[in-house]
Amino acid sequence: MELVQLHQSSRIQPSNVYIRSSVEITRPNTTPTYAAGDSINETVAVIKELTNVTTAVGGGGVIMDCMIECNDVTNFVGKTVTLWLYKSAPTAIADDAAFTNLYANKDKRVMSIPVTFSTPATGSDSCVGEASVIKEFVCDPASTSLHCALQYTTGGAAAASKHFNIAIRTIVS
Repeated sequence: MELVQLHQSSRIQPSNVYIRSSVEITRPNTTPTYAAGDSINETVAVIKELTNVTTAVGGGGVIMDCMIECNDVTNFVGKTVTLWLYKSAPTAIADDAAFTNLYANKDKRVMSIPVTFSTPATGSDSCVGEASVIKEFVCDPASTSLHCALQYTTGGAAAASKHFNIAIRTIVS
């Protein structure tokens, strides 16, 4: 096990408990060409919840990494999406609409993580993007979850009804 040293003034003291939380977004049955910066979402705009990212209500920890897997190899290999994480749900943004980052959400926002997709092996039917981050977080006082939204940073085509599995790994305090 590799230990991560936090800044001396850190309020978070991580334990040895690693948690992996995941959620899936399924695109609508449409074939849009996304503009750079558009939202990737479901038919009805939702904010997905990564549940139990910490063991205590209102608790926190350290986000270690994230992985996003997509089954649209044709359109997403080499493209970048940004995963936005919030401690409470911001207003949902419709699929293929401009992703707006509202100042009103400043106290909800935890971080953003850019992820670029690559193909893991010849013949794969999914592409994977991973990012290593070390970022402290604290959940909403009544929750053990984080909320997420997906932004298509580079833009481009997309196939109908494709899936994005979003996973983060945390160390909890």
